[in-house]
Amino acid sequence: MESVSEFIKRLDDLEDEIIQPNMLRSNPTEARKGDLLPGGIQVIQHLGKGASSVVFLVEYQGQSRVLKIASTPDHNNRLMKEGEILAKLRHQAIVPYYKTLDVVGHTALLLDYATEGTLAQRLRHVGAVQLELLERFGDDLLGAVVHLEDQALVHRDIKPENIGLVKKGSVLHLILFDFSLSSVGADNISAGTLAYMDPFIRDPGRRRWDDHAERFSVALTLYEMAAGALPGWASSEGLPHQLEGELEVDRTVFDPSIRDRMVEFFKRALVRDVRKRFASAGEMLREWRKTFHAARSESLHTTHQSLERTCPISEAQLDTQIGLLALTPQALDTLSRRNINTVADLIKLNRSRVRVWTGVGVKTRNELSDVIGQLQARLLEGQQNQLFDSDDTGVVSVDRLFQQVLPRSTDTIRMSFLNEFLGRLAEDAPKGVHNVHWPTPTAISGHLRIETLVVRELIDKVVTQWGKTKAITDLREDIAGLLEENGGVMTAVEVSDAILLRRGSVQDSPMRERWAYAVVRAAVETELSKQEPRWLLRRSGNRCLIADNRQGRGEELGDYACDLGSLADECARQQPLLAPVRTLEKIRAMPAPESFAGLSNHRLMRLAAAASESAALSSRIEFYPRGMSARFALELAQGALLGSKALTVKDIQTRVAGRYPAAQELPGRPELDELVHSLDIGFEWNGGFEFANGTKGGYCLPSAGMTSFATAGSTHYSHTHQGEEDTTTLKSVKELNFMLEKVVTASHFLALTVRPRQWWQAQEKLCRDYPFKLISFDELLLRHVQAVCASMPKAPDWQVVLKADAAERSSRDWQNLQRLVQRALPGMAEEILQAGQPVLLTEPGLLARYELITTWLNDLRRQLMSVSGRTGVATPGLVLLIAIDAQRSAAMIDGALVPTGAGSKEFAHIPSSWLENDQQLPEAVKSTA
Repeated sequence: MESVSEFIKRLDDLEDEIIQPNMLRSNPTEARKGDLLPGGIQVIQHLGKGASSVVFLVEYQGQSRVLKIASTPDHNNRLMKEGEILAKLRHQAIVPYYKTLDVVGHTALLLDYATEGTLAQRLRHVGAVQLELLERFGDDLLGAVVHLEDQALVHRDIKPENIGLVKKGSVLHLILFDFSLSSVGADNISAGTLAYMDPFIRDPGRRRWDDHAERFSVALTLYEMAAGALPGWASSEGLPHQLEGELEVDRTVFDPSIRDRMVEFFKRALVRDVRKRFASAGEMLREWRKTFHAARSESLHTTHQSLERTCPISEAQLDTQIGLLALTPQALDTLSRRNINTVADLIKLNRSRVRVWTGVGVKTRNELSDVIGQLQARLLEGQQNQLFDSDDTGVVSVDRLFQQVLPRSTDTIRMSFLNEFLGRLAEDAPKGVHNVHWPTPTAISGHLRIETLVVRELIDKVVTQWGKTKAITDLREDIAGLLEENGGVMTAVEVSDAILLRRGSVQDSPMRERWAYAVVRAAVETELSKQEPRWLLRRSGNRCLIADNRQGRGEELGDYACDLGSLADECARQQPLLAPVRTLEKIRAMPAPESFAGLSNHRLMRLAAAASESAALSSRIEFYPRGMSARFALELAQGALLGSKALTVKDIQTRVAGRYPAAQELPGRPELDELVHSLDIGFEWNGGFEFANGTKGGYCLPSAGMTSFATAGSTHYSHTHQGEEDTTTLKSVKELNFMLEKVVTASHFLALTVRPRQWWQAQEKLCRDYPFKLISFDELLLRHVQAVCASMPKAPDWQVVLKADAAERSSRDWQNLQRLVQRALPGMAEEILQAGQPVLLTEPGLLARYELITTWLNDLRRQLMSVSGRTGVATPGLVLLIAIDAQRSAAMIDGALVPTGAGSKEFAHIPSSWLENDQQLPEAVKSTA
């Protein structure tokens, strides 16, 4: 079950099954499925309840509609005003309004129904919005706000929960609804949802709700759509009123193809100085559109027919990165989320399934289907028609070539020489596919401890023999053709990989690659032994370059390749990594030989990476350092994790390796837990989760990191981490022990959260290891309320008191109960303060229900802190133990934040490792006990 709202819905469904339809119900807000309300309105489903209204899905005149009814007649005026505002609005991205009704004394609005759910639900289930939909959804939302500004109206509570999804034809669009706060005065700057409020509205010169505050909420909603979560600094309680400086925008959460422009957009939208923000929603909309248009037109993924800017289908190979194909950013984003990183991955897809992918726009699905079809027609057919060792074609496989280059021999010196000369074949392969062992005669002499003259004689003998071998001669022709196709220069590794792809091998990696290197070296050295060789060999650091020298330009080509490699190394060292379009600008700005004039970016980028010392090319065409840390690789590749609700350890490792194959490998558990948790996008380890194939244990995203808690007053929004974190550092355990020690030895307050299944274990360990007095808040409150009742001249019936607890908050019974509670609170605080020992307060649910967290509890906390550290004061410390099914950055009870002092350590989460830890207690605690 993913949210409180879903739990309530299931309870409503159960009630609907039990209770028969009622056509004479006096209170329409209590209507159930099947009830017929005045005006021929039949209730289909209860959708939810807000601060001032109850919402139903109904059937009216044969159409499904939403009926929003005032929860009590006291709220009729608010709904009347909302209806008046909606009547003025006519926009495709604003919920259609039909009429205002009176339903048994309750004002009600008849509205259109968001058939595809809400944006909040989509973010919980799917995560960040795919780029095609992101562009469209942003266009819809900003278009709606433009219309509001044109009408001089505001919404005041723009957030995913108030945005519905509808299909227009087969295309998904957004609609904005819930205008219940639109009529709130501009002087009231606290109305709305805290997490989406402009924290700078209290700056001098503002302090009234304005269009800038409205657009700030819009910007945060757009950010959440793009990233799948609010920024890390956003929280349910909002940002501090006295916030200093600017808000940071994390660039790593955005897709590489739009990353730079997205950062620019959000930095401007969220900047503190409103004079630097967008001047209107219209300007904001224009910049939003430019962001995506620029990504299409400026990047190497252009949609125009410009072969030099992309890798043509006719040039693509199985190992070609998807980022080099002529795909839109939307298509690339879609493939990345599905861990499709190369052409080899792409052609395995079933086109018919691609055309019905959920969460992907129609244009993107059609684009991908067309490209896959073209690639499959060329590459799969080529694979089927590739015949190795065929007498008809004369094509000889790498395996057969290797047998001719290194035939068996009893001459041990010759065999030792060939093993070393062809790549040290008798030993382990060089680390990394980027390296090839291509020793000089001097190096061979030193390694084998034979005279250099003998080595040179052996080289002369073998190349003379290879020069008479037809298969080697044909291979030399292939290499000459490859050089011509690729601008005249390639690295030895590139040539070997291309030959392996063309001729094939039945060996497994890395043997197949090493044999390919060996036969290529044999062919290259044979060519170099000729009187007029067609190419030259250029060594650059650890790289060997083969450059076409038929026109005497081999050195120039070698210099160009070396310069490209150096540029790639420079780009890879950039922090943050350069966006693909910026990298391409640098590559294209370098003066190139004439032979490169018509080559695609595909060739230039791959040559730069191949010729570099330490740069690699990601599947999204970013240069990054080889051996890049696993943490950084995961951070940059987090977009590849989106779109899945649960992932295995292997899934995450594979997806990150697919994006950054030359980075450090991701560790397994438990180290991976901390890395995934640090992303702050909601994935948490759940050992009990079971995948469809029976695999148990995975990183789960049940609510995409977000959980909304509906309360009677407003909607609180929290960034949470669902699931379980089984690993915590020893440092965290020590910090928790230190905080508990302060509570025990001084008058400190500490809010502790723990998973529900570990609540009893935590309570037992705390009481066993520390001198706590255990007090249940529920029991404490009930006992003191009963005492207040007993002291009254005419004690109320206790059953009446319990009934009042279930009454509407606006009712007289509820108000009377609150008076009783208020009279009980001083005695409760006194009992805790006079306990004579530290107190462990458990079962705090009624603190939230009776709204005592920011009042009574906060006053008690301040009272404790005011005497903390003072000598001669015997006031005990207080620990509040809260069972909660998600780890947060603050303690919360039913969505309400537990206050803590600024800069003080008054909150901690109990890790599993602390519960399992039996280390010695601090001496100060022992003496207290």
